[in-house]
Amino acid sequence: GFAFLDGTVEKFDLVVMDLTDPVGPAEALYTTAFYQAANRALRPGGTLTLHLGSPFFHPERFATAVRRLASVFAIVRPYFVHIPLYGANWGMACAAQRTDPLAFSAAEVDDRLARRGIAGLQYFNGDTHRAGFALPNFVRALVPSGG
Repeated sequence: GFAFLDGTVEKFDLVVMDLTDPVGPAEALYTTAFYQAANRALRPGGTLTLHLGSPFFHPERFATAVRRLASVFAIVRPYFVHIPLYGANWGMACAAQRTDPLAFSAAEVDDRLARRGIAGLQYFNGDTHRAGFALPNFVRALVPSGG
């Protein structure tokens, strides 16, 4: 993944990283250098989204990833998704230079889904979109801007 993004001349609207924890071979995918490569591969309105792990079980790892993202991207929004396999809410983040996922109201998210003909979703809607970005206080304390 790192070699591809570092060497590509293509530009993307979205880079989605479904990663393992930042240890071993995946460690390079959580570095500032990798985030810089992802940023270069994004179109101006593009967004990187990735797994950050659990701020409860690995707070320093979570905080380090957010700080590194913030050193490259103007907008970094941690968010949470319940992962039944792990039995917990798991941390993710959206990072971009221009696109702020919190700029979209719940009604706007629902409207965009409807206009694109996206129906039958079992989880995601405008309310869950907004709620995922609500950070508990212990997470706010981990991120540079307080969330």
